[in-house]
Amino acid sequence: MSGYRDWVSAHVDVFWTEIAHRDHVLQLYKSDGVFLDALAGFVLEAFYSEESAIVIATNAHLNALESRLRSYGFDIERLISEHKFIPLNGEETVSEFMINGVPDEAVFKAAANKLFLDAGYGKRPVRVAGEGTALLWKHGHKDAALQLERLWHEFQKEKPHSLFCAYPEAMFENDVNALPVCNEHSKIISGVEKQITHVFYSEIEQNQVS
Repeated sequence: MSGYRDWVSAHVDVFWTEIAHRDHVLQLYKSDGVFLDALAGFVLEAFYSEESAIVIATNAHLNALESRLRSYGFDIERLISEHKFIPLNGEETVSEFMINGVPDEAVFKAAANKLFLDAGYGKRPVRVAGEGTALLWKHGHKDAALQLERLWHEFQKEKPHSLFCAYPEAMFENDVNALPVCNEHSKIISGVEKQITHVFYSEIEQNQVS
């Protein structure tokens, strides 16, 4: 894909806890399996690092993620009750931010601050994975999706945290169509390889993809 440096491989725990710590990471994935591998790795490293994980996704992806986590021996109900794992329906969550078809900054900030308070921000680090912006894009609200990406990015500056966004590659006809989304992120991870133990990633060079 043009506009990126050479892909680099890193062990999944090193990537999410060191390399992409407090980064705004993007994945354009080819299949749900590839996305769920990356999402599971993101959440697992939160648990191992004593962080809280907020996941904003479709019900299908949330159910699949929880199934994986249970298979690894995690007590999902306990993690939810302790606010270490906060799964949220993407459509419902994004609708809370929207006024007249666009994300409202004040409403977004209030909702995001409440989420972080619930997740124990200040007592432990928080990380967020979401496909809310992808759902907006899917429904044709591309400008709203980009606005929401920027709101999350600004919120990330106020409350530093790891932020992982994912979009199905099929939403974009080619690299050029994906550039506006890419420009809102600092790193991209491969959406082709299953990343069970290692993550393939690249820096996004803003001067090349603008």
